Amino acid sequence: GFTTEPASPTGGVAFSVVVEARDVAGNVDSNYDGNEVTLTLSDGSNTVSFSAGTTQVDAASGISSFSDLVINTAGAYRITASAADVAGSSATVQTSPFSVSAGPASSIAFTQPASGASQTETGGADLSPQPVVQITDAGGNVATGVTSVVTLFLDSAPSGVSTSTWHQGGASATMNAVSGVADFTGKGLTFATSGNYVLRATVTLTGGSTTSGTSGTYAITAGPLAQVSFQTEAAGAAGGTAFSTQPVLILQDAGGNTVTG
Repeated sequence: GFTTEPASPTGGVAFSVVVEARDVAGNVDSNYDGNEVTLTLSDGSNTVSFSAGTTQVDAASGISSFSDLVINTAGAYRITASAADVAGSSATVQTSPFSVSAGPASSIAFTQPASGASQTETGGADLSPQPVVQITDAGGNVATGVTSVVTLFLDSAPSGVSTSTWHQGGASATMNAVSGVADFTGKGLTFATSGNYVLRATVTLTGGSTTSGTSGTYAITAGPLAQVSFQTEAAGAAGGTAFSTQPVLILQDAGGNTVTG
């Protein structure tokens, strides 16, 4: 049977269990040695995988210790230990049902756009959707108790774009997390110049440590015609004669990018 069961594990953090081989009287069978004991995990209705850890060990004097088991996703689980008994038949035993809960906040990640993804927008238009950031525990579960301020910075941008004035003349945009999620909808974040942009989100965790993560790529392209400006103004004309320098006009989108189509 299990002599050590999971003790309130949290997502992404290792925990231990200990299994004993017992005789019919309930005593540890110290002669049960070298036999392989295997653990499997279920979520109540399906067999699922441990996120990490050793799930097969050889018994030593009737005792099998598992010390590095990890379950990332919060939820309800049960562990089954199986092995061959002294007669060669299969024997199994289960833990009591237990819950994995979200642990303390340890990381931050964009869900919109997620790291590695791409979101195409047009120059000068509000990003749609606006960035969404989650603060998570070591297992990737949302840390719903976090209400800290999340700050966005421009991590990379096209040549010539200032990282210190990109958002309404400033270097950053902020939003308080609600239940571990910072949704920047309504902030009006926009990029003007065509090219690729990546944002970085930072948050200060309990204890004063800071963690950060980067967004996917915002691919900004020229949008629809929104304005006309002079590339070259007319100059050098006398009454009734042609300008020596003829005017040149540029058709632009809302971000000042040339509309070529």
